[in-house]
Amino acid sequence: LIKLLIPGSSDVINRRLQKLFHNGYLDRVEVSMYKPFVYALGNKGADELALSFGMDRGKIDWKSKNREAKDMFMDHTLMISCFRAVLTSALKEKQNTVIDYWIPDGDFKENIVMQENGLKNIKEPLVPDGFFALNDNGFNTFFFLEADRSTMEVKRFLNRIKAYWHYWMQGRFEEKIKEWVEIPEGEKIGFRVLTVCKSEERKNNLRVQVQNINKIGAGSQMFWFTSEKNYRTDNPESILGSIWQTAKDDSKYRIIE
Repeated sequence: LIKLLIPGSSDVINRRLQKLFHNGYLDRVEVSMYKPFVYALGNKGADELALSFGMDRGKIDWKSKNREAKDMFMDHTLMISCFRAVLTSALKEKQNTVIDYWIPDGDFKENIVMQENGLKNIKEPLVPDGFFALNDNGFNTFFFLEADRSTMEVKRFLNRIKAYWHYWMQGRFEEKIKEWVEIPEGEKIGFRVLTVCKSEERKNNLRVQVQNINKIGAGSQMFWFTSEKNYRTDNPESILGSIWQTAKDDSKYRIIE
């Protein structure tokens, strides 16, 4: 993934990574003996970022934190990183389309209160795996990202989908988005929820489940699904192809039309 974002030969990039690791700026996490090393932030790297960008360094021991990271957490983080790296690389060739901003996992938080079938209020936290905006020829489109590793129960996933629907219906998204962009008075701003699945089978199962929840907008084109196999690091432009499907029908869509 690093090689997608940094120009230069593989040998040069590998040597740079090794030097940063041996000097304490990066840490190296071995996910498994069959996969490449995962590079993570080291203590000296954290010091440098805090100094360069005026960030709060905090008291985190990044070396210990990386050592304690579980495989499940690492796989989920890599799934998100892969999507972002491939999309960023693909947009390098598109002069009029850029990622305006990206809010990472855990930094976008809302508490949603829902009521269904006359039952008592249900509280559902909305913490997406990512939130970003694509600026295409001056027009912003907003996206939430969900990285589904097939470990979440379908019922739990559907509660999250309901939270997105109520978030939009309650008009709270417009209130939140005003923190970053100016919205014309009275204009209704929407968003799409992109769910990346580990397999086509899982993708199609979630699409069917979402379609059957009539009370939250059956067939809504708010919710888009694809699987990891539909975009590749060796062909980043594939992520801009017709790889997304909704719960409405089997039509395929591009993230940028």
